[in-house]
Amino acid sequence: MHSRVHSTAAVLCATAALTACSATHDSGSAPTPAAASTAASAGAPDALALGQSQVITRTDTGGRIGEIRFTAIKALPTDCIAGIRTGITLAVQVEIVNGSGEQLPVPDVYQLKYVDSTGATRGVETASVYGCDADYPQAVTAAPGGATQGWLEVRLASAPTTLVYSPMVGDQSSTAGNIKMLTPAPATIRVGVPAAVSAGADASGDPVPTSETVSAPTVPMTTARASVPAPAPVAPPTGLDSQGRPTGTGGALVGCADENYQPGTGIFEDGSKGFAAECLPGGSMR
Repeated sequence: MHSRVHSTAAVLCATAALTACSATHDSGSAPTPAAASTAASAGAPDALALGQSQVITRTDTGGRIGEIRFTAIKALPTDCIAGIRTGITLAVQVEIVNGSGEQLPVPDVYQLKYVDSTGATRGVETASVYGCDADYPQAVTAAPGGATQGWLEVRLASAPTTLVYSPMVGDQSSTAGNIKMLTPAPATIRVGVPAAVSAGADASGDPVPTSETVSAPTVPMTTARASVPAPAPVAPPTGLDSQGRPTGTGGALVGCADENYQPGTGIFEDGSKGFAAECLPGGSMR
C-alpha cells in the first residue's frame, strides 16, 4: 500500500501557464463520451449531470482546448484516509480528451471549488489517500491530442451540492520567461453532486463521519508489509510537489504563488508547484 498526497494550498495567480513543459501522459485512445448519468443530483439546475461532456474552447480563436467529463463522485470510506479528517473527503473521477494543440489540466485544489447547501461557494483542500490507490488510480495531465482518465481526491468542510471547475490553461507557446494564459470558454463548469453524497453518505448509503481522526494502519515489522513507507504528511515544507514528486524535481524556480499570504510555495520550470524557501508571503520572491 502507498499513500498519495497532493499539494494543500490554493493559488491566486496563473500557475498553470507552464503546462507545455509539465509531466504528461497519453493513454493512446480517447475516452468515449457517454450519455448523462440518471442518478439523482443535488446540483444547481444549470449544472452538468455525471457523465455529461463539456467542450472547452479558446475565446480568442474558437479553437478546441479539450473536452472533460466528470463520471463519478464518491465519499471515500474511512479506511482510505490517513491523518486528520474533517468534513467529507471526495474521490472525483474525470475523463479528458485534449485538442491537438492544447492541454486541459486535470482538476485540482487550484481549480476546484464547491457550493454547499447554503449556496456559499467554498474552496477545497487536498486529501491523503492510503491503501486504496489501486481502486482510485490518479488522473494525470495528458499531452496535446491525448486523453486521460482517473481520480483526484479533495476534502470539503461541508456537504456539497455542486462542484465548480475553473480550468487554468497555459498557451503552449509559453516559456519560463514569457508566461501566457488562455481564456477558456466556458470559464467555469458546474457539476451536480449525487444526492447521497450531498446528504453525507457514500454511494452505498453508509453515513460518512463529519469529524474524525484516522491514523494510517500500523504495519508489523515482522511481515512483508514492513517495507511499505508510512504516508507523507499532508503539507511538508520539503515534501511532494503538485505532480506527486519530490519538491524541486520540476526544474528551476521561475516564480512564487500567492498562497493566501502564506510563504513558501514556488512555481517550477515544468509548471509544478511546491515548497521553495525563496518565496515570501503574497507570492513575492527573495
